Amino acid sequence: MSQIAIVDSKEGYSNLRREASPNAEIITVLANNSAVIIDAMAMEHGEHNGWLKVFTGADPYCVRCTADLKEGYHLGYIHRSQVKNLEELEEVKSGSVFMRYNIVPFDPSTKKITYIDGSISTINGFSFYGADCGTPSTEINQAKAVINDQAITIPMRYIWNILHAQNNFRYFRQRDTVFVLQRVGDGACTTDVIWTFANQQLQQRLLGYSY
Repeated sequence: MSQIAIVDSKEGYSNLRREASPNAEIITVLANNSAVIIDAMAMEHGEHNGWLKVFTGADPYCVRCTADLKEGYHLGYIHRSQVKNLEELEEVKSGSVFMRYNIVPFDPSTKKITYIDGSISTINGFSFYGADCGTPSTEINQAKAVINDQAITIPMRYIWNILHAQNNFRYFRQRDTVFVLQRVGDGACTTDVIWTFANQQLQQRLLGYSY
């Protein structure tokens, strides 16, 4: 999977900067427990004096994010000291935390689909994820999470463009925040998705690389 990190600063927040410098322009301020995805290609060339190149959704739920990463994201730099890798957090195994999708066959008759060069470009005006680089075979018609034994319904506007998914989740916790990690897709064009819950509410949905 892509390397996913969580903001974990003693100040309670960290600045996402335009360049790898403490004096660079601030793009946005990220609160603690905000998820970011480390740019894997940039990491192949090493860190910039402790700075990581990362991206995160321009809005908390990545509503306008596109699979090519060209729209809907903030891309910048954050210092390594301000984040913690998701895999370092406590992994939750108990049944008090879980997430489930109801998965059905994909129905193109109910969708507005646009094409570029014979390939699907958008569905209902939005980019989509996990469809194996072609026509999706399945979609989700309902999703819910149970966090600390309390049910949380996930709005469909955050669900419908996640396609070819399974109920393959991993759960992590940092204090009162729960992170749900999964990979959607089958074969080519898979995508990492992270859901963040706190105060019995969905706080963030982040869609990562499609590869």
